[in-house]
Order: sequence, then structure tokens, then C-alpha cells
Amino acid sequence: MKPRARTVRPKERIYKTITLCTSRGRAWRAISEPHEFGAWFGASFGAAYHRPFEPGVTLTCAITPGAADGYVATALELTIVDVDPDHRVSFRWRPYAVDGDAGDESEPTTLVELELQTEPEGVVITVTESGFFRFPRARRLPVFAAHDEGWDGELMRLKRYLETSDPTPRHTVTVEVAA
Repeated sequence: MKPRARTVRPKERIYKTITLCTSRGRAWRAISEPHEFGAWFGASFGAAYHRPFEPGVTLTCAITPGAADGYVATALELTIVDVDPDHRVSFRWRPYAVDGDAGDESEPTTLVELELQTEPEGVVITVTESGFFRFPRARRLPVFAAHDEGWDGELMRLKRYLETSDPTPRHTVTVEVAA
């Protein structure tokens, strides 16, 4: 199923939904726990952060080569804005790096909201990204277009991840090997 897309106002807001056959708890872990988020998004948060996303926390992740098709940046910074447990996660991030010189800290951020809703058909995940109006006119369209297309791919990766990954909760197991 291809994500449905609706642009609320040209070049200002991206709105996409996808309905998945999974449990709400499983979908929640996929959007709120860094290692799970990174697994489908194509990013690694490393070993430093093992807790679910928390408001006010800024995380830097490495983009997995080949995972985020066409993405130029090698690192991505997310600042968690809000977490409404089992319902919604929002974060701010820098724009898509359309070229090697763009996407630096002088540019504005966009707000991404990932929201869950349970329907008879499954769990609906809605992605809303806003704030594109803050970009200079010459950069606004390329950034918007890249993110609009990018979310289609990300939602398909999320769908594949939830359909193929172990549906049981993950537990940390420490194994020590004697030398």
C-alpha cells in the first residue's frame, strides 16, 4: 500500500499516512525508540543512547550508507520536541541536504510529527512535516520536494521493517566472554 499524501498548503506542510497491520505497541516502539527508529529510517544512534525519545534531548545519528536513497548528509541531528506516550512523537531537524553546501546550522529546522491512531484496518501512522515557509524562496521548493518524496520511501521502509522484524519486545542481554 503506497502512503496517501495530502499537501495542506503548497510548500508549507507535508502530510502522509500509512495503515499497517501491526499492534499499536509495536508501531509505538518503531517510532519512539532510537534503535528501532534507526533500523527503518536508515540511521544509527550508536551505543550512547538507549532510552526512548525524551523531550528536550538532541541526538545525532549517522546515516547508514545506501539506506536513505539520495541523501547527501552523513549525519543527522534530531531534537525531540514532544512525546505523548503511545500516541505521538515530534522532533525538529535540519533540512534535506540537496547539495553539499546546504543543510548547515544557519538554516531553519522543520517540525516532524509522527502520530499513531488505531483503526479497524490496523494502525494508522501519520507523518506531518511543517515549517518549510521559513526557508528562502530559492531553497524552499527543493527542500520540500526532497522531503515529500523522502517520506514516501521512509514509510515504505517502516512498513517493511514492521512486517519483517521480530514482533516481540527487545531486551538487552549482556554476554561476557572469558578470555
